[in-house]
Amino acid sequence: MEKVSISEKLSQFSDHWNPRVVGKLNGQHVRLAKFQGDFVWHQHEQEDDPVQFEDPDFAGGANTVSLRQAQRNFAAIGCTEERFLSHVRPPSRKDNRDPEWIPLEED
Repeated sequence: MEKVSISEKLSQFSDHWNPRVVGKLNGQHVRLAKFQGDFVWHQHEQEDDPVQFEDPDFAGGANTVSLRQAQRNFAAIGCTEERFLSHVRPPSRKDNRDPEWIPLEED
């Protein structure tokens, strides 16, 4: 995994509200943006969280359950959390796993 300096990446642009891809983490893009004025916090469910990638047993952050538990849940019920089951469809032939995705090792 290639490490990047957040402050270095932020110094490479000056405009606001224009997210930039600054790296990849477990097959997902990591984006940074500069804000100006008020920012209303929002949340994206079912996303890998950089904190959880470093500590896969940490519950919280971008997700409610830990990354390790989310992967266990997905293997068992096809979804990261039971509360999302009504929003999940079975996989189709068009669905492809990201070739860079790697499962967590069990303790």
